[in-house]
Amino acid sequence: MQARWVVLFRPDLHQELQRLAFAIDGRTVVPKLKLSARVVSVDIESATITLEDGSSYAADLVVGADGEKSIVRTTEVLKGTSAVRESPFKIFRCMIPTKEFEEDEVLRPYLEQKRHSLTAYTDGIKIMTWWGCRGYAYTCVFAMASYLTVSR
Repeated sequence: MQARWVVLFRPDLHQELQRLAFAIDGRTVVPKLKLSARVVSVDIESATITLEDGSSYAADLVVGADGEKSIVRTTEVLKGTSAVRESPFKIFRCMIPTKEFEEDEVLRPYLEQKRHSLTAYTDGIKIMTWWGCRGYAYTCVFAMASYLTVSR
């Protein structure tokens, strides 16, 4: 039996989260979207964030999806639970319009090889993987190499 998997284009995920947050569904309070705001502190116990401009916001839930330099991760409650560690691997990822692959004589055969699945190549040290998303309008590319052996 094959397992199902789903690839989400990050902007699509953001739009869906925003859509769900703003769906009224009988609520009297409609959230406000604040863009380009730098969070400087988070109080996990009270679900309150403070922005660089000094304003504070409280909610029922704080989602800390702010990456490896996470402000949320620095809170006392979470300290030490998921520390970022130096990795011997460097990762590159991007999205390329699939049309670019289809129009390139060198790349086209690789795309056609496994059109509707995840494709991966490795030499034992480096790995390159790609898959289609948004109905294969885009090709997501993920490449990983150990910086200890990249010169090989």
